[in-house]
Amino acid sequence: TELVYCFSHAHYGQSSVANEARNSAVMQFCFPDVEDTSSLMMQSESFTFTLTQDDGSRCFGFSRRLAIVAGSSLPICLCVLSRRAWFSLFMHMLDTLQLNYEPDRFIPAFMKAAYTAHIPPPGGDVIVVPELHSSPNS
Repeated sequence: TELVYCFSHAHYGQSSVANEARNSAVMQFCFPDVEDTSSLMMQSESFTFTLTQDDGSRCFGFSRRLAIVAGSSLPICLCVLSRRAWFSLFMHMLDTLQLNYEPDRFIPAFMKAAYTAHIPPPGGDVIVVPELHSSPNS
C-alpha cells in the first residue's frame, strides 16, 4: 500500500518523522486487511477512527474504502483527517468525492475548496465550490 495523494495544511510545524508516523497509522486503519485479497471485492464501506497524539490531542479520521475502481487493481481509500469531529460533514464530503472520483482533477480541486470554505454558524451550510479548470488536451 502507498499514500498516493495528500492535501494537508494541518501538519505545519510537525516534523517529517511525526508526519510519517501519522501516515503509517492512517494506512493501517484504512487497509487493516490488505493481505486478504477477498476483502478487495467487497462493497464500498465507510468508517471512522481516532488517532491520539503523544500530547493527548486527537485527530479524527473519516474514511471511505471504495470497491475496486475501474482501471485499478489496488484497493482505494479516501480519508479525511481533522481535529474536528464533524461526522456528517466529512461523510458527506466522502460521498461527493466517491461520486466524482477523479484523482487528478476533482479531488485536489474539491479538497482545496473545502479547506478554504467559510465555517458557518451552528446550523448553517458549508458551501464548497471547486474550481475545475479544463485541461489543455480536452
